[in-house]
Amino acid sequence: QGLTGVAPQVAMDGQQLRGVVKSFRGSFGWLACPEVAEKHGGRDVFLHKNVLNGLPVVGAEVDFVLVFDDKGNPKAEKCVVKVPEAEASATSGEAKAP
Repeated sequence: QGLTGVAPQVAMDGQQLRGVVKSFRGSFGWLACPEVAEKHGGRDVFLHKNVLNGLPVVGAEVDFVLVFDDKGNPKAEKCVVKVPEAEASATSGEAKAP
């Protein structure tokens, strides 16, 4: 019968998704994630520094697990900030012996 009649929070809770850092200031910020916005009235995903593997910059991609707070607002957990390919190549290139 599918997910008909199931609240979007229940259907999406625990999903592994990818978003882009829209803003980050101090200890928290927001991720833009089209899948979440589509099902939750255009809302962004709350992001806190305590669930990150490093400090993100605006525009960085972040893999995260979607959860919902007590009010049903989307928030990210188990976040991994993705390193841009160019940066990863430069770092790995420096570690290689000639």
